[in-house]
Amino acid sequence: MNENKFVLPIISLLLLFFLPASIYGVTNHILENRNKIYDHHTDDKLYFYEGKELKGIYTCKEKDCDDAKSEIDDVNFNYGMGDEELLGIFASEYVLVKDGSVINLYNLVTNKTITTFNKIKTYNTKIGNKYIIVQDEKGLSGLLNINSISMQIPMKYQFMGINKRFLNAPDENLLFAVHFDKGYSLIDVNDSRKTDVFEDAIYDYDEGYVYTFDGNYYHIFDYQKRPLLSEMFITKVELVDNYKIVTSSLGSIRIYRNNFDTEFSIFNPDFGVLSYTIKDKIMEITNEANEVVGTFNFETGVITHG
Repeated sequence: MNENKFVLPIISLLLLFFLPASIYGVTNHILENRNKIYDHHTDDKLYFYEGKELKGIYTCKEKDCDDAKSEIDDVNFNYGMGDEELLGIFASEYVLVKDGSVINLYNLVTNKTITTFNKIKTYNTKIGNKYIIVQDEKGLSGLLNINSISMQIPMKYQFMGINKRFLNAPDENLLFAVHFDKGYSLIDVNDSRKTDVFEDAIYDYDEGYVYTFDGNYYHIFDYQKRPLLSEMFITKVELVDNYKIVTSSLGSIRIYRNNFDTEFSIFNPDFGVLSYTIKDKIMEITNEANEVVGTFNFETGVITHG
């Protein structure tokens, strides 16, 4: 009888301690499983939702399987940006899934793979709100319309990229830099050539000019391949808003506006090669001793000499 007096309190204490922990563990397990599904990837399945509505399921073939991510290969050019955007569901029922080494364009309604790609580029946004650059297994690039699920430009270019200033332009203003057997050129969304062909890679471009790089120096041309500033050995070209900053091998820095019709300043280095930094629309020019010799305000177009 005395033993029961000790046993019952002990049992009560054990229940008081372990029962809530057990309930918590079971509840947490249920929540984990539920969240695992809503978190999109469970075991060998990808679940695609719009809000809380399940739109379809993709069954993976390989362990490395998830939403296809944009891969930017514009490292030698001045128009790449970002590489992490996930498209999710587009055109109501399509997704891009990287399953192993291939990217599948998959229909969630018919549960069929429409075609495969080797790489996609979205630049963290849909180009013109409806295009992405795609590449086949041979490394040839083209343009996919993800609204109509059709190839706007066939996969035939050795390289294809777009300058960030054109990303959100309407169709009639979209311009892509491409590399093909004859050289480099700019094309529009209908695959029509908009410039002459250049031997050197197109490093950058804007609405009227192309900036190429031969491995040592930069060159500036209009769309008809007529050269500008050909007397200079240009070591750097940077486009900021409507301005073009041109640095020569002698260290001078020139700032031009729009169609190179206005030269705001020529900084001649009296004490060595000049360099510059840009922050908050202010360009600060310094000499080799890191002394400020001038500034330029891109908003007001005002120059000061230090």
